Amino acid sequence: MEYVLLGLLALRGQTIYELSKNMKNTVALFYSDSLGGIQAALKKLMDKEWISCSEIVEHGKLKKVYSIEAAGREQLLDWLRSPIPIDKLKDLAVARLFFLGLLPAEDRTRVLESYAASLTEMHQHLTALEIQAALMEPEIPEDKRDIYRCQMLSLRYGVDQYAFSAKWYAELLQNMREGGSRSDGSLHGA
Repeated sequence: MEYVLLGLLALRGQTIYELSKNMKNTVALFYSDSLGGIQAALKKLMDKEWISCSEIVEHGKLKKVYSIEAAGREQLLDWLRSPIPIDKLKDLAVARLFFLGLLPAEDRTRVLESYAASLTEMHQHLTALEIQAALMEPEIPEDKRDIYRCQMLSLRYGVDQYAFSAKWYAELLQNMREGGSRSDGSLHGA
């Protein structure tokens, strides 16, 4: 969480509400947290003196704007340069699939149909977002192009990941409907 916030603050100073909104609109594909979680992480970053906070009055309201400090920028760059660890697959859907055989066949089908529909909906949402973001490309200043390209690559990853998952679960459902056997990976007749 701390490095995600440092990354967002490296783009520009933001209030906690702007950070929360930007997380939902950008990095929520791979990371999300509550406002309380963001507040706790900001406090840790402040304690480490990696960020600072200034108060401004805007439209008669006092706002706290968080900004990255040189030490925070250096920590962020060190983190970005460090090797990317291979992590265990942390997908709650796969965990549920592992135990889905405990449900009767009709319940399994209902759960998987709902999940497959949600995956397809998220894929469509991300595809639309990718199209909108691509339309903004001509407006991106030259000095921000590399940042934009990497952000678009993370969005492309999400589009591809949801496309793969939606297809995989659709094929599983089709196999179940056609009476696939346990040996071919379907859940029919288990």
